[in-house]
Amino acid sequence: MDLITTSDSTTIVPFSQAVTLGLAPDGGLFIPPTITPLPSSFWDAIITMDRTELCITVAEHLFGRTIEGMSTAEMVAEAITFGAPVIPMSDSIAALELFHGPTAAFKDFGARFLAAVTTRIAATQGRRITILVATSGDTGGAVAHSFWRRPGVNVVVLYPAGMVSPIQEKQFAGLGENVLALRVSGPFDACQSLVKKALSHSQYRESLGLTSANSINIARLLPQVFYYFLAHQEWLRLTERRSWSSASSPVPWVCAVPCGNFGNLTAGLYAQRLGVPISRFIAATNANDAVPRFLAGAPYRPQPSIATISNAMDIGDPNNMPRVMSLHGNEPQLVRASLSGVSVSDDTTIATMRDVYETTGYILDPHGAVAYHALTTELRPDEHGIFLHTAHPAKFSQVVTTAIGFEPPIPPQLAAIADQPIAPREISPEFKALEEVLSEMLERSR
Repeated sequence: MDLITTSDSTTIVPFSQAVTLGLAPDGGLFIPPTITPLPSSFWDAIITMDRTELCITVAEHLFGRTIEGMSTAEMVAEAITFGAPVIPMSDSIAALELFHGPTAAFKDFGARFLAAVTTRIAATQGRRITILVATSGDTGGAVAHSFWRRPGVNVVVLYPAGMVSPIQEKQFAGLGENVLALRVSGPFDACQSLVKKALSHSQYRESLGLTSANSINIARLLPQVFYYFLAHQEWLRLTERRSWSSASSPVPWVCAVPCGNFGNLTAGLYAQRLGVPISRFIAATNANDAVPRFLAGAPYRPQPSIATISNAMDIGDPNNMPRVMSLHGNEPQLVRASLSGVSVSDDTTIATMRDVYETTGYILDPHGAVAYHALTTELRPDEHGIFLHTAHPAKFSQVVTTAIGFEPPIPPQLAAIADQPIAPREISPEFKALEEVLSEMLERSR
């Protein structure tokens, strides 16, 4: 698979090089030059496929049977070992649960595939690779867990002090060994800025093999298309059983996506172009509403991030907006025709969590609640919709308790780390602080 960038459609870059670079040297994001829909034979058979077969088929359509000699099927089978069930909540709305992986968040899909690819590249090329990742919540845990104890790879996680939940912090700051957690005395935007600056710094990029595991990295982003296909497969099965509505064979569905860096939504747009019959997308954000304001007609103006109870979405300058724009020919009006946006306040998020539990018994995490509220706000009477429930409620136990009056049950993968001590390193948000860490890593590697 060859790639171009959002800033240069003429330079072709091999997939493995894009993975190890993370961010293109010109500052652009790597993207596929074209997206070809899957053939009709795939759609005829999708309802009968098992999870692994479906994901492998999609991956081989995207990447080919091998990625520069590495088996695509082998890497998918290694990475995607858990499901993504669709849970009906009413006659017209369902939740796509994306928290059944090892770190109880949707990012397990992309992070585990990225780890499978990266460790093989490191082995093939005979060198170490350093993963540098900024997290506002779930990315850090998913990436750290995926790469923990893997040979040939170091992981450095930057996160904003006091702005991730305690269980999220334990998932990456309590591992040690080849995982280093840096607690930054600043907002997530500062963490993200440090990562971008380091990736553009040739000395460290080349000597440490720096790359990113945020949705900046195309190998983290593209595997997220898998669960849109899994959602549609389950949607077809639900429709076949007439579990949703008396409407005659409703196939297309509206998708509400909780958005921070907009990687999830970008993957959904790719899935739509691959043929998943999603009629339209709703970009659901918290108070960090630069994109909803843009979609409503205002100029696109990134802003400093605002802290909210849906902290994984506290991003004022989303990384993936260049990809969203490129998918629409960089024409704002085409983006606005394709997407709508809804910004949801903390008070409304809490009220939504409480109302949903009282009426259905279903427990939402704050990010899922943002998407659920946006879907109910935007869904038309003749439409059916699925919202992405991106993290297990137990990862945000304090917020959930405030909303519904008790702590949510904790799943086994989170219970196992509940008492795990953490050992982060404190740094300032200036690049010289990160540079000191990278210099120490470089010295140890010699």
